Amino acid sequence: MIRSVAFRTPQLHCMQAPGHGTRRHESCEVRLTKLVPPAAAALLAGLPADAPLALFGHGLGALWAFEVARRLECLYQRQLLHLFVCACAAPSCFPPPMRAVGGIEDSASADGAGGGDGYARRFQTWWLPEQQRQVLLQQKQQQQQLMQQLMQQKQRPGSGDAAGRSDGNSDIPELYELHDEMFITACRNHPRFPRQLRNDIKAILDHLPLLRADIEAESRYTFFPPAPSLCPSVAAVLASVQNRADDEMRISQGLLSCPITVLLPENETPLGPGQTSGWEQVTTGPVRFQAVAGDYHCLEERKTRGQVVAAITSALGRQMSVHTPWLAKLRPERAGGRWAGTGGGRSSGGSSRPSSAVGGYGGSGSGAGSSGPVLTLHLPPMYPRG
Repeated sequence: MIRSVAFRTPQLHCMQAPGHGTRRHESCEVRLTKLVPPAAAALLAGLPADAPLALFGHGLGALWAFEVARRLECLYQRQLLHLFVCACAAPSCFPPPMRAVGGIEDSASADGAGGGDGYARRFQTWWLPEQQRQVLLQQKQQQQQLMQQLMQQKQRPGSGDAAGRSDGNSDIPELYELHDEMFITACRNHPRFPRQLRNDIKAILDHLPLLRADIEAESRYTFFPPAPSLCPSVAAVLASVQNRADDEMRISQGLLSCPITVLLPENETPLGPGQTSGWEQVTTGPVRFQAVAGDYHCLEERKTRGQVVAAITSALGRQMSVHTPWLAKLRPERAGGRWAGTGGGRSSGGSSRPSSAVGGYGGSGSGAGSSGPVLTLHLPPMYPRG
């Protein structure tokens, strides 16, 4: 699940989903829930149990990091040092739909609020651009008119109207369901689409299955809030009738206890207080909101990326300085501020290129002897990579 890239301080690992980067030969996964257990298991197997662990995710990666954090803390009791999320709405903005919803009805509502018309309003990360929406509506209206004419010819007058009546929205496909030509056009017009791909049709065609899988995984993500606590006897009965996977899933859907820092790009207008305040409801630890320059693509520009890195290192530095007195008890050989990056090696800001360690944890530069906390990055996909 993981390919590691290590820095001296902190120890850094980047997670790659199937179909990305060096795993392009693997089949893409269209369900985020399928990515969580292998990632959590890889972290448990590859890291010391007492190593401070922080997770960072951007966009879809933020939701992935959040679910991995839930599984680590709730199922495996592996305490996290910190969770960093960037350019992502709160999980509560992705509730289970109350009934099947077509793309256009929900796409028109990006406020994450609940609706009273039988639909569960979800925050739409990959809505249909207006031009493609109008084209689909016109095609749907033409199909309805043709259907009405056919029904009127076959049935008595009046019955064709009822047969051809529709709500006008329920059959509009999701963005990832469009045929290739319209899908490419819609993606190129979408503000969240990677800028390095917009004018490179060949690269888009090369990564078409991967693009569809990523968009579908984010569009179909569903947040399940923590279940009410059960008394031991009831929990034992429930565990006896559930299979192991269902029981693990139920336990994994609990509250976090680690601190969360929510990094909000200033120009990402869809992410208002109504879409981000829900992060305070998913952990019992402190939640901090911090603005950074740029928009959804803040990690693509050096200047705005530097602000994100500075926010992460600053938060980890403050937190590790608080934890430093306890490090002598946990790991005597690593006391004296080395965890916080104040000694025993260069800081992350001064490090040059990462070492070329590739492979599982325990490879070159990623062993237990490295100093510093472990920061796992759930980065947005950079599709032109080999």
